[in-house]
Parts: sequence; C-alpha cells; structure tokens
Amino acid sequence: MDDEELIDSIIEGIPDTLLRQQAHMHCFNSSAQLLQAFAKVALRKPPLFSSGRAKVSAGDGPTSAPPKRCFNCNSIGHFAADCRKPKREHGACYACGSMDHQVHHCTEKKFVPSNEYNA
Repeated sequence: MDDEELIDSIIEGIPDTLLRQQAHMHCFNSSAQLLQAFAKVALRKPPLFSSGRAKVSAGDGPTSAPPKRCFNCNSIGHFAADCRKPKREHGACYACGSMDHQVHHCTEKKFVPSNEYNA
C-alpha cells in the first residue's frame, strides 16, 4: 500500500463527516503530515437517543433534547426505571400487555385525558 492509499484509508476511517471532508480538501502529501495534523483533534461523542443510534448533526445550532419516554408504559415524562406500572414483557402491547398485537391494533386501550403515570 503506497502512501496515497494509506492517506485515503485513514481519512475514510474518520467518523466525523466534517473532519473527513476537511482532510480530503487539505490534500496531505504524506501520512506523517496527516497524523501530525490530527494528533491533537478530539472527537466529540454524539448523544445517544432512544433508538440506540447516535444522532450526527452538522452543529448548526442548539437543539432541544427529545422528551423522556418510558419503554415500559410508553408514557412521556419518565424512564422505565422510574415507572410505577408492572414491568411489561418485551414486545407486548403498551395498553393491555398482550403479546398478540401492538398498541395501535389494541381494542382494549382506554382514552386517558392526561398522563398520570409518574411524570
């Protein structure tokens, strides 16, 4: 692998899109020059969201955090660790606890005018 291929491989391994684009634009002549330029760069850890995937943004301004959502009762305002309802089996309906369907197909769900779970 020659130096040019090594530089391309290193640049393609940079997880931050903006840093990767800047490295491509800089046109480094040697891998040593590339490593020297990135020696003091610290990558930011993006916040994790409910899907478990990191959200990567261009950093174009402050964003509000998504509301707390309970994975046990699907209510907004608290997390499952603080939920007062009985533990729901993974994949069960949020409304009635049945494993036969999801909440959007539930015939037993009740109209709740307000969130009275633990918020």
